[in-house]
Parts: sequence; structure tokens; C-alpha cells
Amino acid sequence: MTLTSGINKDRPPVPGGSVVSAIAGSFSYFARALSLELAPTRVNIVSPGWVDTPMFDELVGEAKSGFFESMAARLPAGKIATPADIAPAYIYAMESDFTTGETIHIDGGQRLI
Repeated sequence: MTLTSGINKDRPPVPGGSVVSAIAGSFSYFARALSLELAPTRVNIVSPGWVDTPMFDELVGEAKSGFFESMAARLPAGKIATPADIAPAYIYAMESDFTTGETIHIDGGQRLI
């Protein structure tokens, strides 16, 4: 099993985002416990930062370009991820026979800022 968490657990987004942060944060502990309960089935979490998907078109509309440019300038990776940037983390989690109960952070350094 490979589940998705997100950067909100490490960097709460805005006031009022505590529920989303708590849910995202609980996934890592959930994966650890579930990997023991379901062994030898592997359970892992992929935790991306911001990814340029159509969801952001709905959330910020026309402001998306400027919003992403501003955030990319702050990220150590220097850019906002695309789905192709984070896909290898999912592939690794699914293919690695010796990885279980782990959270794979693929956020361009967003947790660090």
C-alpha cells in the first residue's frame, strides 16, 4: 500500500488548517502501525510538497502563476514540482520489497523553510 500525505503536516498552511495538518501528520504513524499489522504487506507514505496540478487552478485561479513563482523562489529546489517530479517516489515505494512503514518526503526542501 502506498498512501499520500502532504506538506501540511510539516508546514501548516493557514490559520484554520489544523484539521488538515493533523490528518496529514497522522498518516506516518498509521503507516508504521499498519505495516506491522499487515506484514508482510508493505505500507508506505509519500509526502509531496506543492505540485502543479489542476487542483491549484481551482484554489487560486489566475493568481497561480505568481503564487508558484514566489514559492519556487523560496524552495531549495528552486521550482514547484510537477506530477512527473514526484512519480519516482511512488514507484520506489511500490517496487522496493524492503521498505515498509516509511514516509518518503519529496517536497523540494519545503519542510526546511
